[in-house]
Amino acid sequence: MRFEHEGMALWFEPGAEAPGEAIQVGTDVVIMVGVQPVDARNRVEVRYRVNQGPTEKVVADPVRHRGTGQYFRARLPASAFRAGDLVEYLAVCRCVTRQVPSHNEAERFAASFQLVATEAIPGPGRPPNPQRPAVTPRAAALREPSRPRAPVPEPLQASIPQARLRRTSEAPIGRIPPTRENPLKVEPNKPKGECRIPPLATGAVKDKGVTASAIAHASWTWGQGDYFPSNLIKTMAHCPRLAQTEVDYANSFIFDEESYLNGVQQAGFVDRCLKEMLIVCVALTNRCRYTTTHHSYIAHITFEHARRLDDYLRIFLHLHEEDLTPYDYTPLEYELISYAKKICRDPHTITYDEVRRIRKLLGDYNLHQKPGLTNEANDQLINSQLVEITWLISHFCLLTRWFTVLQVEDEGEEAEVNFLKLYAEQVPPEIIERNNDVLGDSF
Repeated sequence: MRFEHEGMALWFEPGAEAPGEAIQVGTDVVIMVGVQPVDARNRVEVRYRVNQGPTEKVVADPVRHRGTGQYFRARLPASAFRAGDLVEYLAVCRCVTRQVPSHNEAERFAASFQLVATEAIPGPGRPPNPQRPAVTPRAAALREPSRPRAPVPEPLQASIPQARLRRTSEAPIGRIPPTRENPLKVEPNKPKGECRIPPLATGAVKDKGVTASAIAHASWTWGQGDYFPSNLIKTMAHCPRLAQTEVDYANSFIFDEESYLNGVQQAGFVDRCLKEMLIVCVALTNRCRYTTTHHSYIAHITFEHARRLDDYLRIFLHLHEEDLTPYDYTPLEYELISYAKKICRDPHTITYDEVRRIRKLLGDYNLHQKPGLTNEANDQLINSQLVEITWLISHFCLLTRWFTVLQVEDEGEEAEVNFLKLYAEQVPPEIIERNNDVLGDSF
């Protein structure tokens, strides 16, 4: 499907897996749209209507450049559809005063699909139909039949936070179905050696509850609403003041959301999904077990909350690779991953050109998120983002080395919460297998 108007072209990406005429109810439909020429001012939206009702709009996010094309991704929300609904849709791109398709063409919906209760997924040999609307292969993975999950043994249920039990009792969203190469379940490997500094039990801290409260603060905060006492804070507790100050310090550039004081933004300059990508990149580059396992898990939850699980494997499966060009990273993701790896290995190799590219990509990203942003406000935001990103990467360079030298262990069966069980059940097997390969038998 291709449209041309006023020197612009728009098409549904050729060769992508298409939703076809029937989509399983409960599935977000992800549509890729290509635009020419490339322009930072391009704005794409997907218009759709259900059963010939009122027209709704979804803003498409820029995801990458390929050749002379600029690509955008829009997600039609599953919550808007019910079984039996007929959904018609059309993508529209505006660039200042120009638009494609034309205003007349934009009055007609060019593509459609039907919602059904169940769907048979076509076999891998079925060729894509270029005349049908395109959707990413990851959206097709969302439509795979659910895989059965083993029940959680009764004695363990008391030690696992109930919110996590609800998550892990359901089929994982967005996982690629098991094959001979990707078995149903991959067990995390175990490192040789023992923890060099034993985690300090809460009851062993004798400073009238000051450090014990810091452990509790970390357990609830880093558990993101569930009680999750970690070996990180319990090992830090050997230096009480370090444990007492760590949570608020780390939250300021990792977990805090966009927040303001007296009209000035205080934290949350970069979105959490990008931060998790960079944290796992640092962990893999430095081959740190604790950060790799824990943030593979935290990232999965973060992407789930952001309704971006279809992006999880795309972003995280190849972070360890030296050559990222064969993979589907956006220009901003690509530059930031390269930036993180250089900081890990030798920060002197960062060039002015790299920083300029990152500034330009961050600026484009900010304008897409906040179209009314002035140049002055955008420049200040870019400065804050670069400081936050660089601090995040550098902090995890420190933290991953600390974990590795002290051989801080993942929380297992003997811990208050069995993290390894949650990790094995929640994180896609492709990620666990890759982590096993990178980590080997080392901490």
